[in-house]
Amino acid sequence: MEYQTIQPKTPQDSNSSKWVTILVIVIVALIFIDLAAWGAYKYFYLQSDPEQIACSLEAKICPDGSAVGRIAPDCEFAPCPEIVAPTAN
Repeated sequence: MEYQTIQPKTPQDSNSSKWVTILVIVIVALIFIDLAAWGAYKYFYLQSDPEQIACSLEAKICPDGSAVGRIAPDCEFAPCPEIVAPTAN
């Protein structure tokens, strides 16, 4: 009758499998945290605000020498101030 020798698990094998399990859990947790952070960034910072309008920074020189810029929402130039003729006293 032949006997088969069964080798017991060594403590090193047990520790190795624990480290692999911990490593897999950490990697999965990091991936989850990364996806949550990316989703929050996209939701809070990349949403376009339809009420914000950017006009070019051109200026129009008015007849009195003053300058006016463009105003939202149509980015048209602001009206020039009216010229008031001086009155003779």
